[in-house]
Amino acid sequence: MWRSKRNSETTSCRKYWKWPGNINPLWVIAERIFPALKETLQETLRENKIGYLDTAGNIYVNTPEQFVWLDGHKATETKKPVTNRAFTKTGLKAVFYLLLHQDKINLLAKATNVALWNINNIITGLKEAGFILPINHKEVQLQNKKALLDRWIAGYLKARAAFREF
Repeated sequence: MWRSKRNSETTSCRKYWKWPGNINPLWVIAERIFPALKETLQETLRENKIGYLDTAGNIYVNTPEQFVWLDGHKATETKKPVTNRAFTKTGLKAVFYLLLHQDKINLLAKATNVALWNINNIITGLKEAGFILPINHKEVQLQNKKALLDRWIAGYLKARAAFREF
């Protein structure tokens, strides 16, 4: 709805825009219609004969030739892949220190100036990748050092290239 300049009455734009038949060319296409607004928003769209489509498969089309209305499909939750913190810019610094000073893992945070919570994520990432072997509750040992060095070099080159693009 909008106000006409000629008079103060509120007018629908359909009076001025003529489309063939009773077709509304406006569509709402979205990955997801926010759940709290979904019912009222979809009702409003249907009342105004505005088509909508979302990735869950909900669709509304109302033209003189077609009528399609599928509702009630739930959007599937997609989990973002968890990145290995050991090979981020900060993680590379800690991994490099570990490669040089394998016996001083307890000094890692202080020596590399990396936050303790990030060190935990880096060590977890290295364990998941198979580069750290837990000996007991408090001790760990590096393994596959050659493969770790190769992965560090690849990560370093990637981080360096990203920095140059910035």
